[in-house]
Amino acid sequence: MRIVGIVLAAGSGSRMGRPKQLLPVGGVPMVARVVADAVAADLDDVVVVTGHHGEDVEAVLTGRVVTVARNPDPERGNLSSLRVGLEAAGPADAIVLLLGDMPDVGVEVIDAMVRRWRDERCWAAVAEYRGRRAHPLVLSAAALEGLHRLSGPKPLWRYLGEEAPETVVAVPFDRRPPADVDTPQDYARLRGADPAAALGGEPGVASEVERRVEGPAECEPVEGAE
Repeated sequence: MRIVGIVLAAGSGSRMGRPKQLLPVGGVPMVARVVADAVAADLDDVVVVTGHHGEDVEAVLTGRVVTVARNPDPERGNLSSLRVGLEAAGPADAIVLLLGDMPDVGVEVIDAMVRRWRDERCWAAVAEYRGRRAHPLVLSAAALEGLHRLSGPKPLWRYLGEEAPETVVAVPFDRRPPADVDTPQDYARLRGADPAAALGGEPGVASEVERRVEGPAECEPVEGAE
């Protein structure tokens, strides 16, 4: 059984006013923290989809055990990036969808999502934080077959909402939802809620992130994988 993590990191950062993927979180670029968690989790492979600021984002991933796929048309949105990631990933029984601007999901959440999917082999699974659904998502191969017909705003959430409730498993977590960092205000809240994550101020937190980001490995770029 093959489960692939797909990290979407192709956004322009227009609301942030600068490339949000590269903002420091825990002493490393935000996207590097997300990727470090994905690599440390119980995933068979990790694909990172870049687009806007692609060269800069890919530069901070050099040496990571990931496949990098460049979305040639990131203006088309996250769904187009997911399709690029799926093509780069190849055949998989399921994928775990992660966002490059959600740096505090964590390995434990990813692993819990993977375990639940392996146990139940459900059509899809979503994380639920004290009753609020958010990323990451797990999509089975069967669920992925319907992506070709999706369009419009937030297509994945609408797609999941159309399914019978019993086919989409909610995996509960007793914690706040992970921060979705889109604006300077979001970034400021992240720093305020978790100063160690944003500034590396608490001993042990930043160092653990940096440990996961360091180390020799291979990066397999897939240009324009669509």
